[in-house]
Amino acid sequence: MLCTATVRKLAPVEALFAGLATTVAYTVVVEGMLDTAALAQAFDAARRAHPVFAGRVVGTGDGYHLVVEGRGLPPIRVRKGTARHPITRILDAATELAGLEVVVGAEDHAVTLLTQHCIADARASLGLFAEIWARYTDIVGGGRLSAVEPRPIPWSLNCLLAQRGIADEAPEEARGSAAPMMPSPAVGAPGDPEYARLRLTAPDTAVLAERGRRHGLSLHGILSAGVLVAQAKTAGEEAVARLSYPVDLRDRVAPPIGVFDGTNVVGSAEFSCAVRPGTALGPLAAAILRQLRADLAAGAVHRSWLQVGSPADPAPGAAPAIGMTNWGAVPVFVTPPGLVVTDFRGAITNLLPDPAESLFYIVSSVGGRLSVELTVGGAQPVTDAEQMIAALAETLRGFAG
Repeated sequence: MLCTATVRKLAPVEALFAGLATTVAYTVVVEGMLDTAALAQAFDAARRAHPVFAGRVVGTGDGYHLVVEGRGLPPIRVRKGTARHPITRILDAATELAGLEVVVGAEDHAVTLLTQHCIADARASLGLFAEIWARYTDIVGGGRLSAVEPRPIPWSLNCLLAQRGIADEAPEEARGSAAPMMPSPAVGAPGDPEYARLRLTAPDTAVLAERGRRHGLSLHGILSAGVLVAQAKTAGEEAVARLSYPVDLRDRVAPPIGVFDGTNVVGSAEFSCAVRPGTALGPLAAAILRQLRADLAAGAVHRSWLQVGSPADPAPGAAPAIGMTNWGAVPVFVTPPGLVVTDFRGAITNLLPDPAESLFYIVSSVGGRLSVELTVGGAQPVTDAEQMIAALAETLRGFAG
């Protein structure tokens, strides 16, 4: 059973995302004929099926409240141009919690779904995006949009875990090293954030995954270790590195949680150790995965986002954390004949006060091709994004053999 209230107070982590205006952008690049009017119809239908994406957030004296009501929906935005980088825009949660941006080019087009993180994590947002494309394909194919029963408002993580016997509080030994928040690239820095990307071919991705399987390592473990080694290589010296990343909890509880049953069904994990430019990737990846398993078993990851009041600060003297979110294999986006998906990009923006420097990776896979996108932001960034990505590529090649 899902929460059926049309108005509810946001849970702590939801309120944090609302206050920071954290907005996540999911961009699909397509080639061929794109019907923007049909796309607008599909987006409206998807929001009617999932009313939380048609809602808004209202700030009151006792916090933020989610409001879902019958009202006109903000239209999609369409402009001509090219999309060299993922489209980013801060959503005003007081007026919209989801938006669709379309950049129409001469040969290819970029369609970006923007969602406010307070009401949807990546799994839910990508699920909505897949529905939008499926509805679009039905519309341009001459089909009629079938009536759907609107889904109830999703539960907060706090409610979902409480239903499964996981309380907010945990004994000291169960807290582990999980951090409640991950660093995100800030907007409004003196200079624009710097972007760089590594995109492997499908064969190279398969080789990397197979190499990992032979050593009992997941791609997540390999990439987590890879970014830490790459950081040491670019610095040219040994340093204590910290990695913070979110973990999807839907299939890590009993009973499992559906894609649209919760807003942010996520916890955070963290790993820290001294890394040298010559640190072997395999053993480091194994250590990261061991720490993750231990924190999951202790319940530290599950509880990390239950009580959050403000972005977590590192301990005095601690190294700034590298943030990484791994969206895994992106859902198949169904498109009509003559329209082909050629790429997928992601970006996160917020109003987090500018740190000196922030490094944030977004990992995804489409069509069997691994993509790693790095954003370097902050008030005084010193890292060269292209150099860091080159070091990561070299590290992964060395591991794959």
